[in-house]
Amino acid sequence: LTIVAILIFIGYLGLQYLSVLSAPKLEVASPADDLTTSIPAVAISGKTERGATVAVNGEFVAVNKDGEFSYQFMLVEGRNEIEIVASKNLSPKSKTVKVIRLIR
Repeated sequence: LTIVAILIFIGYLGLQYLSVLSAPKLEVASPADDLTTSIPAVAISGKTERGATVAVNGEFVAVNKDGEFSYQFMLVEGRNEIEIVASKNLSPKSKTVKVIRLIR
């Protein structure tokens, strides 16, 4: 019984260690990459892991309990590079970049 408890504890520690070393998942549902639009605002939405934080171009975005986020981004005329970053505790960060062009 003691050996089983020790093995379970070691397995638990291993899982915790791996969760710290892995970057959180980041799925950006919208906008599409390389989009051209005449509308000066774009909705950025997606999903990450529970407990992760999300930033859009360095500005933190609210993440709900299921890991979903949504943010309204104002575009400038021309090429806009939008960096979306998910981070969790001491883990590496997940990052994606979307390019959107605003034409008038």
